[in-house]
Amino acid sequence: MVNFIECIVGDDQNGRRLDRFLRFLFPHLSQGNIEKLLRSKMIKLNHTKTTPNKRIEQGDILHYPDFLTKEAREQDHHNHDDKNELTFPYEIILYEDNDLMVINKPHGLAVQGGSNTHHHLDKLLDILPKRNGYRPSSVHRLDKDTSGCLLIAKKRTIAAKLGEDLKNHHFEKYYFALTENTPPQTNGIIEGFIAKSTTKNYDIMAVVSKNTENAVYAKSVYQTLCTSNSTQTSLVALSPVTGRTHQLRLHCASLKMPIIGDGKYNTLSSDKNFKKFNKLCLHAHRLIFRHPSTGNYIDVTAPFPEHFKRQMDACELKHNCILLEEDRNILICMKNNSEVL
Repeated sequence: MVNFIECIVGDDQNGRRLDRFLRFLFPHLSQGNIEKLLRSKMIKLNHTKTTPNKRIEQGDILHYPDFLTKEAREQDHHNHDDKNELTFPYEIILYEDNDLMVINKPHGLAVQGGSNTHHHLDKLLDILPKRNGYRPSSVHRLDKDTSGCLLIAKKRTIAAKLGEDLKNHHFEKYYFALTENTPPQTNGIIEGFIAKSTTKNYDIMAVVSKNTENAVYAKSVYQTLCTSNSTQTSLVALSPVTGRTHQLRLHCASLKMPIIGDGKYNTLSSDKNFKKFNKLCLHAHRLIFRHPSTGNYIDVTAPFPEHFKRQMDACELKHNCILLEEDRNILICMKNNSEVL
């Protein structure tokens, strides 16, 4: 028999997303676990079924099964032993102040834990100092195999403000990708509806019609930076307008220019040597956002990982590996659907 516990949300949690609050209470839960518990009504807010992105307020009543508390205690005991062996890799910090930091997330490091993921960013953040009981947490997410700029908030109020800016598309996020084949044109807009595939693994997304169940709108823009005719590969700058799961990877594949090393969406023939490369060549190259405390713009660029640079050499792609302002302006114009200057 499952017993349920009720807790009242305090004023220090005002405006926080429900899923982030639940991860704060129960660090052992993955995002998938949280969504499943909410769908099945095992976790309710104000006695009503709700969604992970619901913003909670002071006085809200959270209703959850008691076994989550027991699991959290057991995991905390296990993590206490692990923490004695962990050290935070400070060398990956690109920018830091009292409120936030931007890191260069390594390829292969998951942001959150899961059933088969025991080493992840959340565990590393857990060993950093807390501010008024708040553990530093990521404001947005990157796929495990995507490297590059990732924003971390050190305070609850900063996390809430940055989360709101992210929701309102006030961030500029620029990715570099190595693609098989060349884009159909120098630059362009990719948009449509995507949803979890019903014919493949549950974590694969697919392009679908607007009327498909659980379909969500996704939009990205791209600018070709350089191309190798001999290897039929390109270095492409990408900027997402929406933030859907695997959006950039799926969008590249939909234009028949899948990202090199993408085991989920690269379905081109295996007779090309670079198809055998098993590390995803997608890098969150640059992040621009307004600091919630000072109002100043923070502009951070992440150096490329070694596997990306090696693969670019193998593809005979020569580039200065920075996003020029003319390329950035083209991407901004397309995101705003205005005339490209």
